[in-house]
Amino acid sequence: GDYVNNFIAVSFEKPESTNLNGSEWTRYNRLIAAYKCCLYRAGFKAPNGEKIRFTGAAEINGEILEGRVLDPKQGLTLEEACTWFERVWEQYDELKFFKDYINKKGYEWANDDLKSMMVFLTTYKLP
Repeated sequence: GDYVNNFIAVSFEKPESTNLNGSEWTRYNRLIAAYKCCLYRAGFKAPNGEKIRFTGAAEINGEILEGRVLDPKQGLTLEEACTWFERVWEQYDELKFFKDYINKKGYEWANDDLKSMMVFLTTYKLP
């Protein structure tokens, strides 16, 4: 289906920016984390004890799982990272954070490449 074509079309080109803490690198690292989750869910084995680190958002880290904070900056197991992305995608149209983000910035929190990864990971075309 379309989601496979969108997955294949994702660009993994590293950002040109030298600011490793800038938004380009934040988005890139988030994309790589989501890609690793797709591989993990497909049955690929990860190195023992591997932790996935990327920047989420404090506003959503505590909202995506009831009674638990998943902070990807602190490092998540692949299972936790998968859960993080799956729950973000499931709640993408519902959480106030994402609505406020687009109103404030003028663009969505998740770019098309990250959306493609989350669609592939969750098998839900729409949140």
